[in-house]
Amino acid sequence: MEGLGIKEFLRRKSVLVTGSTGFLAKVFLEKLLRVHPDVSKVYCLIRAKDAAGAKARFRSEVLSTNLFNVLRGKYGTEFEGFISAKVVPVVGDLTQLDLGLQKNIAEELFRTLNILVNCSASTAFDERYDMALDINTIAPQRIVEFGKRCLHLHVFVQVSTAYVNGTRQGLILERPYKTGESIVNKSFNLVLNIEAEKEIAKAAIELFKTENLNGNVLAGEKQLTQKLRDLGKARAKMFGWQDTYAFTKAMGEMVISNTRGDLPVAIIRPTIIESTIAEPFPGWIQGNRVIDKVLVLYGKGRLASFPAIKKLVLDVVPADLVVNAMFAAVRKHAQQGGYQVYHISSSVSNPVLATLIADIASQSFMSKPYVNANGKAIIVGRFQLINSMHQFKCNLLFYYFIPFMVIGFLGWIQGVKSYKEIKMMIVSFKRMLYIADQYEPYVFFSGRFDNANLQHLYDELYDDEKKQFAFDVRNINWSHYFEKIHLPSLRKYIMNEAS
Repeated sequence: MEGLGIKEFLRRKSVLVTGSTGFLAKVFLEKLLRVHPDVSKVYCLIRAKDAAGAKARFRSEVLSTNLFNVLRGKYGTEFEGFISAKVVPVVGDLTQLDLGLQKNIAEELFRTLNILVNCSASTAFDERYDMALDINTIAPQRIVEFGKRCLHLHVFVQVSTAYVNGTRQGLILERPYKTGESIVNKSFNLVLNIEAEKEIAKAAIELFKTENLNGNVLAGEKQLTQKLRDLGKARAKMFGWQDTYAFTKAMGEMVISNTRGDLPVAIIRPTIIESTIAEPFPGWIQGNRVIDKVLVLYGKGRLASFPAIKKLVLDVVPADLVVNAMFAAVRKHAQQGGYQVYHISSSVSNPVLATLIADIASQSFMSKPYVNANGKAIIVGRFQLINSMHQFKCNLLFYYFIPFMVIGFLGWIQGVKSYKEIKMMIVSFKRMLYIADQYEPYVFFSGRFDNANLQHLYDELYDDEKKQFAFDVRNINWSHYFEKIHLPSLRKYIMNEAS
């Protein structure tokens, strides 16, 4: 088997990456520079006031992370020179024409760009509808239009999410969306019109401003934000999606399909992306990611249980495997063209049960309690999964909120606790309810993401490529990953556990 020839293809290529300061884009950039040092240029699009601001953000938010320690060690004193020669941070704004790039940069990319990778996204489940539309739906259209003007562009890679499949259940295939497609039962005769959705968001803003001409500006902005969040959730559910994020990302795929022409496109749909399993080292993570929000609250003694259906499969993929699949897709579609969807998923080929993660987390935090910044060890019991949202909320109320409020109130009377501490308890309780509500569609989800296209892509690699660009999730030992890699990294990097 000849393989795809990924390394050979990337030699002397020019690459543009959007969402450069995000988690996945950083992992992609690091691998690109470490394994393909003979790449021509990597343009990192960054929102900033000017070129100096873009460079400053790149250094402070990307290059300064320990993700680049392996690369830094490889080049030693020549590291800064290597980065300066290869990476070009550019000021951009995906909400603007020509991606908000300066004219000379845009013209340079029109002449030289070979690979375009969109990692940008608004990932909040309940983002303002107008903002989510701008980043997740309208921006991909602008990126495709920009790419079609590039004379030597070989391929466009769109990082989407497997959850664009919305409320579908059962085996979910790697199927592209058609423009205007919705998930709800066709008997409702609902037609999704993306242009109409844009106008609905604009009209909601105008109506609110008209009705609140003389109101408090700050209070009005908060009210507007909430109205637009509610609007996004309502529109998503009307058409069969679980939240604004998944809905607007799905519409983003639709506009790409509708406007790409003959531009080769690979749609990358990862599931829940977590810490790296191998590269550049095991356990690199950034930010409090999906599963991690729950695990962190549990480890800190603020959450003893969480709602989930029995035998819930949490579809998890390490970040470096996602990136490796992206490189393979880049090469394949630069060579063969076409439009293809890839689920970067594990629920079919190597499922991991939520109970396994709960058991490993319990073992970790019970055998070695989390130590906070004050040096106090937080003692926790076994983490429980509850097969009812109602029961979970009742437990939270009677076993957490009421006891803590009683203790807090008595402490306040005795002068031991302040009003501020009581208020923090209320905020904490509301936050737990908020997280549970946001995660409800996912923890009561029984769909499984087929990844046949991904497996076929992997089979096209030759043996050496499979070692260097591993993304076969069937090879993952989930017990080892969570116990030895992910949880220790979570405690170190996200929980900032005192030594």
